[in-house]
Amino acid sequence: MNAREQSDILVGKTVTVRSGGVEPSYYTDVHRQWVGHSGTVHAVVASHPRENPLVKVKLGPDQHVVFFRLADLEIHPDEP
Repeated sequence: MNAREQSDILVGKTVTVRSGGVEPSYYTDVHRQWVGHSGTVHAVVASHPRENPLVKVKLGPDQHVVFFRLADLEIHPDEP
């Protein structure tokens, strides 16, 4: 799957910021406040490493935008 296909598949999906485990080194207080919360993927930014792109997630009622690595998100299955 190329980056464009991955982006198309993820945009609009519901994701939850993973909790537990080792905290990623890029986390700031902004990232930490959203651990365990769910939001919607707004965009996928191709980056290095390619298999773990940056994902732009809108969170909370005020639609805060925070970037996370794909590996730090749990992707919810589509609703039937």
